[in-house]
Amino acid sequence: MHSRYAHLILRVSCALICLLALAGDAGVARAYDVRVESDTVFQAYEVRSPGTSALMTRRRLLQTLGLSFANPLVDEPDSDGRMPTLSANVRLRLEQDFGDTCLLARELCVRATNERDSGVYQPLAQTTLVDLPSAYVDVSGLPLGVLVRAGRQLTWDTIGFARFDGAFARATPFAWLAVEGLAGAVVRSTSLGGTSAFEIAGVPRLDLGNVDPSRVPFIAPPSTMRVDGGALELGRSEWVRGRIAFREMVEGEGVVLRRLGTGLVSEPLAGFRVQLDGVWDLLDGKNIAAAAATSYDLPSVRLLARVERNVPRFDPGTIWAYFAIAPISEGQLNITVKPSERTEIGGAFRARYAELGSYGNDVDWGGEAHGMIRVGSTRLSAAGSVWGGDLGPTSSVLLDISHPLNPFLSFEGRTSLWYFNDPLRTSIYGVSLAEMVGVRWKVGAATSVMVELDHATSRVTGHRFRMMMSVHIGAWR
Repeated sequence: MHSRYAHLILRVSCALICLLALAGDAGVARAYDVRVESDTVFQAYEVRSPGTSALMTRRRLLQTLGLSFANPLVDEPDSDGRMPTLSANVRLRLEQDFGDTCLLARELCVRATNERDSGVYQPLAQTTLVDLPSAYVDVSGLPLGVLVRAGRQLTWDTIGFARFDGAFARATPFAWLAVEGLAGAVVRSTSLGGTSAFEIAGVPRLDLGNVDPSRVPFIAPPSTMRVDGGALELGRSEWVRGRIAFREMVEGEGVVLRRLGTGLVSEPLAGFRVQLDGVWDLLDGKNIAAAAATSYDLPSVRLLARVERNVPRFDPGTIWAYFAIAPISEGQLNITVKPSERTEIGGAFRARYAELGSYGNDVDWGGEAHGMIRVGSTRLSAAGSVWGGDLGPTSSVLLDISHPLNPFLSFEGRTSLWYFNDPLRTSIYGVSLAEMVGVRWKVGAATSVMVELDHATSRVTGHRFRMMMSVHIGAWR
C-alpha cells in the first residue's frame, strides 16, 4: 500500500483512539455520546461494450467507517439555554476494485494502473481509493452562540459546496444576527485522503511518482489552493431574513474563484415560504446563478414552484474556461397530496431552456407523477415521467415493493421501464427494462444485511447483471 495511505490510516486510527480516550475520561462526571457506524458494500458486475471486444469485470468493495462523539462541557445550560459541547466527527471510506479488463478475442488482460505498460496506462485509473470525507472537532453552545470547528469539513450555501482542511466559526449573538467565517486549504485529489468531488472543474492534478510527466501532458502537478470566506445574516425569517456571503479560492498567485452569494427568505404565514438566491462571479461581474422558489404547506397538501438559471464556470487557469458555455434555465411546479398517513400522490411539470449560442437553443419539457400506498405491512410505490422536446422523447415507469416476511426478514423488489430516442445519435433508441429482487435481514437494532440481484436489458447494450451485498453496523452509548 502506498505510504500516503499508510500514514492516513495511522492518523485516523490515532484520532479514533484519542476520541475514545476523551469519552472515557469525560464519562466520569458527565453524560457523553459515542456513535460508531460501519457500512460494507460489495458489487459484482460485468461491462461489455457492443462496439468493442473488451470485457470489464468489476468486483468492488466499499467500506465506510464513521465515528461521532459529543460531550457536554458543563452540567447545566446557561441563562440563554446554551450548553457548551465538545463534539467530533470522523468518516473514512475505502474502495477497492478486484476486477479485470480483458479482450474476448484473445487471452489478454490489461491493467490501466500499470505504469510500465505505456499502451494502456491511464493515470486517472485507480483500483484503491482511500477517502477521508470528514475529520473535525468542534465546540458549540459557547457565549454569543459561538461555534468553532477545526479539521476537514464540508461547507455549502448558495455559492456551492467546498470541502477544506481548516477552521470555521459562526456566532449568533441574537436571533436576528449571525456571522461566520472560514479559512483553509481546498481538499483535492492530491490531498491526504482527498478526492476531487468538490474541486472547481479544471485540469486534473496528480502525483505521478516515477512516471515521466511528458507521457501524460494533460496532468498537472499537485498544488495547494487556499479558500477564505465569510457570511452575514440579518433579520428574522417570519419577516425577512437576508444573507450575503463571500468566498475566494487562490492558487499560487492566481485567483481561481471569487464569488458573492445573496439570499432572502420570508415566512410571513404558517407553512408559506418564499426564497430568492443569487450568485455573482466577481472576476467578471456576471450573475452566474439565480433561483426563486415559493412553497405552501397545508395539513395534507404541499405546493412548490421554482425557477432557476445557472451559467457554467471553470477554473480560469485551464483551457475549459475558454470554451463556449451553455446557460441553462429550469422551472418546475409540484404538488404532493397525502390523503392519509398510508397514502401519497403527487405530480410535477418541468421545463428546461438551454442557450447554445450560434447552435440555437434547446427547449424541453415534461411531466412526472408518483404515488405510494401501504396495504397492511406492504409498501407499494410507483412513479412515471414523460419528457419531450429537442433532446428527444423519453418516458419511464418505475415500481417498488417492500414486504416484511417476519420481524427480521423483508423482501424488496423494483422494476423500471424506459423508452428513449436520442436525436443526435440515431442508433441510440429503444426500450430498457430493469428488475431488482433483494432480501434484507435485520440482525440487530442497528445492524442489517442486504443482498440484491439486478438485471437490465436493452437493444443497445444487451443483458446486464449485477449482484450487490451490503452490511450496516451501528453502535452507540
